Amino acid sequence: MSMWLMGFLYFAVDLAAVLLLAACWQRTRITGFAIVAASFVAGILARWTVPWVYRAVDLADGDMAWAANMIVQSVYLVIAVIAVAGFWDIYRVLKSRPAA
Repeated sequence: MSMWLMGFLYFAVDLAAVLLLAACWQRTRITGFAIVAASFVAGILARWTVPWVYRAVDLADGDMAWAANMIVQSVYLVIAVIAVAGFWDIYRVLKSRPAA
């Protein structure tokens, strides 16, 4: 499978997740669903922009390659923290509601 097709499939699955999370948010009004959807959107944007970071850096220079890698890993860590914050909000709201 070509890299272009694989990238499109990742985009399609992420977009489906965003749409499903937005539908859940509209139905329940739990902000956590919107936060998790935002983390998926940030992941889509990161997958599009991260290759530009590596293209802008001279990978032969060890210090610059290390710095670029740290920046990219930090971006993905922030995206993961956003998702965890959304899941925490969903958990908090569902825990406070009485069982049906």
